[in-house]
Amino acid sequence: MEVKEDVALLDSSNSPTKVEFCQVKKNERAVAWTLKELHKQGQKLKVGGHEPSTLAKLYKRRHEFLGHPTKLKFVSNTSFKVPAEDERTVNSHVTNLGDLTPKQQNVIKEALASQLGISASEVNLDEFSLQRTNLPLGEQEVFVGGMLSQLYEEGHIPFQVAQPTVAARILASELQTRASRTNYARTYDELKERLFTRSDALRTLTLTSQAKPTLNVLFDEAIERLNIEQYDFMSIKRMKAERINVLADAVDRSNMLFRNLAAALVNARESTLNAASQGTTLGALMETLVSNAKQITPSEFVGRSPDYVNSLALLVLNDGIDIDVCTPEAGKKSEEEQQ
Repeated sequence: MEVKEDVALLDSSNSPTKVEFCQVKKNERAVAWTLKELHKQGQKLKVGGHEPSTLAKLYKRRHEFLGHPTKLKFVSNTSFKVPAEDERTVNSHVTNLGDLTPKQQNVIKEALASQLGISASEVNLDEFSLQRTNLPLGEQEVFVGGMLSQLYEEGHIPFQVAQPTVAARILASELQTRASRTNYARTYDELKERLFTRSDALRTLTLTSQAKPTLNVLFDEAIERLNIEQYDFMSIKRMKAERINVLADAVDRSNMLFRNLAAALVNARESTLNAASQGTTLGALMETLVSNAKQITPSEFVGRSPDYVNSLALLVLNDGIDIDVCTPEAGKKSEEEQQ
């Protein structure tokens, strides 16, 4: 989110007392940042003067929030070349500018002071750090999805996120919505107007975790149930052999033959379930559902193998088939309708 300071972290959503401003900047090169690159003033402006450096822009936030404790962090995808105490240059993933030697700090203070029009003695580099992020430039949702799984394993998220990469995209979308407001926030109240709290994040993750399981998961659950019931082994084996065919047909919205067969089973599902006695097994329900549907619309079962039909019946009973989803897209006609 390339909008001024990209992220502001508050210690409380209700009564914040501290804020950490993070500037996120991508380095297109494979080499590390140098301190000189980060505090060197930018290009000359048409109106006169020069554009402030990356660190000067970030440090300006500390002055705007004068009177409030602030932390400053510059975050990038590459590391940093920083001087050691013996003036050698070392590669660092995390550097606190306040830990540099007085001589090294003075170089940065003088640069920032001249660009911001303040005295070098006013510049305080405490709580001002540089940090490399492990977030990759590509497929960030995969990385964040992995972090969500790790947070669950460590007990920081009280439930397992069923589809972590999808959840990562939704979280990113929520943050982008708040980032669309580009006016400068100078007070806690102005920052609070665009907060995305921990509770908001957990609520979003809860919604994504309640999403309907995929068809293959629902099918496998039904097969596992048949195994527990000790349903006929060879019948289960044949149904598992039809698994790919049924799942492929289920996502083909133009397959009207599949849709009509699924509709016949769905239409007979409610009456079949209502007539079932307590303790009826899934295997028995499957057989009864197929029998009832055949009596109502026998033409839809012509040419279909019993194992294919039983596999589809399992999905119908396990709430895996939505006829509205199977319906062709608006404006598209089947081959029969076109003739």
